[in-house]
Amino acid sequence: MELEEEIIDSEGNIHKIVEVLGKGGQGIVYRCLDKDVDIKVVLRDGDFVKDKESLKQYEKSVLNLSFKPIERHFPMSIPLVTLRGKQGYVMKMAEGYEPLKTFLKKPSVLENEEKDGIFRINNAIQELCKDNHHMALSLSYYSQTQGLRSRLKILTHLAKLLFRLQRGFSVWGLEFKQCVL
Repeated sequence: MELEEEIIDSEGNIHKIVEVLGKGGQGIVYRCLDKDVDIKVVLRDGDFVKDKESLKQYEKSVLNLSFKPIERHFPMSIPLVTLRGKQGYVMKMAEGYEPLKTFLKKPSVLENEEKDGIFRINNAIQELCKDNHHMALSLSYYSQTQGLRSRLKILTHLAKLLFRLQRGFSVWGLEFKQCVL
C-alpha cells in the first residue's frame, strides 16, 4: 500500500495514510492524516485478506473484542470500526506507545539464550504437539512471526523474573520471612 492512499472503513469514513508506524507478522499499522486514529491492516503471505468468508469471520472477532470488559487503565487500543473489503480496523491513536521491537532491540540475556539454543520454541512445540502434526506445523509457523516471537520472549523473561523473585523469599501464611527485591 502506498502512502497517501485512502482506506475506507465499514462506516464509509475515508482515512488517508501518511506513515507506516509498524510492520510485523500480523500486518501493518498506519498513521492517518487524521491524527486521532490509526489503521491496522492484516496481511496473509504479504497481501491483503479480501475473501468474503474470512472478512465475515474477522469482523465477528473484532466485534467480540470491542465488547470485552477491558478496564480503562489497561493500555490497549480497542478497534472502533472494521475496514471495508480488507481485514483490519480503525483504532484510536495510541499516544505514547512504542512498538515491541524497540524494547526487544535492547541487548538482553534473552538474545544470548536464543543464540545458545536454550530458547527453542520449535522443539517445545514439537514435544507438546507430537500427537497432532497439523497443530505443530501451525504453531511452528506462528512462532516465526515477529508478533508472536516478541510476546514469547517477553513471557519467557517475565517467567524467569517471577521465578527469581519467588525464590528470594518464603511466604508462611501472610508473613514474609525474607524479602529480596
